[in-house]
Amino acid sequence: MNVLVLAGGSSSEREISLKSGNAVAAALASRGYRTAFAVISEQGIALDYFKALSDGKPISDQTPTHVQADSSLATLGGHDVVFTMMHGSLGENGTWQGLLRLVGLPFISADVKGSAVAMDKVLTKRIARTLDIPTPLWWTGSSRNVAVLSEIRQRVPADIRKLVAKPVDQGSSVGVSIFDNDDAGWAEAARICAGIDNLMVEQFVSGRELTCGWIGLREDPVGLPVVEIRPREGFYDYRAKYTKGASEYLCPAPIVEAIADTVRTAAGSIYRELELEPFARIDFILDEDGQHWFLEANTLPGFTELSLLPMAAAAVGIDYAELLEILMLCAVERQEREGGGR
Repeated sequence: MNVLVLAGGSSSEREISLKSGNAVAAALASRGYRTAFAVISEQGIALDYFKALSDGKPISDQTPTHVQADSSLATLGGHDVVFTMMHGSLGENGTWQGLLRLVGLPFISADVKGSAVAMDKVLTKRIARTLDIPTPLWWTGSSRNVAVLSEIRQRVPADIRKLVAKPVDQGSSVGVSIFDNDDAGWAEAARICAGIDNLMVEQFVSGRELTCGWIGLREDPVGLPVVEIRPREGFYDYRAKYTKGASEYLCPAPIVEAIADTVRTAAGSIYRELELEPFARIDFILDEDGQHWFLEANTLPGFTELSLLPMAAAAVGIDYAELLEILMLCAVERQEREGGGR
């Protein structure tokens, strides 16, 4: 089987995308798959790094290219399945998924609709409510930049003491601000969120950070063990996610079984309703009363061997390379089921 791994792009998550892409490509090549690695540059050009990969060297922005940069669809040709490891906006919002659907290539990520919906935090929270899954209160406004905070403030009840400002459509906790509901807090949120086009404000819920991965096709998906995330300082922001030693991960999470089952069931409901096959990771907060609160769905979470979803899979005996093979088979089966093969 010929496998193409796509990574890179222009989002703030480019570095972790390259790490995920390297890990996926190396693991597949070690299992005998004919693996090509195309890195999407910050200008949107596909760069073929297959020779560097075959030399056993990890790919980075400093890796010299071995073929001429190709901005056409030719890069996609000659492959049987595509691993899309481009984290962030264009990689997760359905854009690349739509392109791959048009050219008839099976791909490992949620399809166009699931990707687009999950990237919109407000829309996913509305869907969670229809499923009777608790999610913190939130507010949006008509403005498309930081000016919206002044508009939102007028509608936030005074008895809510702490809030979170965040982008509606970005990942990795980029641009997130936790602040007090007072003059100084709103001013600090405006400073941190300056330059972000599409903002929302959410009620802050203090508690334990949990995440639950699901894998498989919609007919018979599998819920993985719940993982607890313990940042050593503050909350699980970009630094806590991607700085070595900044967070502790406990798998399975040390919570009572009934709560773990409830969280996993809620994650499964989101997974099915948003059509996130063949894999996704769903994030929650568990408050001091034992109530779970849905935060967001991640359709392309980090995917190195040490990332949270592979960690949860390993806890039930699915090693990293086996997980990749399961996801590839799911992608091919989905394509065949929907009659979209080439």
